[in-house]
Amino acid sequence: MKAPSVLTVFRLYCVDGLSADRVARKCRCANGTVMSRLRFIEERTGMKAEQFRAISGQFARMEAEFSDSGAKETYRRGLIQEGCGDAD
Repeated sequence: MKAPSVLTVFRLYCVDGLSADRVARKCRCANGTVMSRLRFIEERTGMKAEQFRAISGQFARMEAEFSDSGAKETYRRGLIQEGCGDAD
């Protein structure tokens, strides 16, 4: 599949909220290419791309949680503390 990837279009259109024309300009491709990627997303997910925009805030929060550097350390500490209690 030619650029832009489906994931790129998803991120720019659904998460970042750019218009299809703006995505096309940013990716230096035809508007039809962007629309084709959006149709692909809709066919595979069974949801309209506009519906993803409505929940895009949740994607941003999930991404922030996954990339939070302290999250892994916090979990490890919890395991250590739980492990210590089991040994007694």
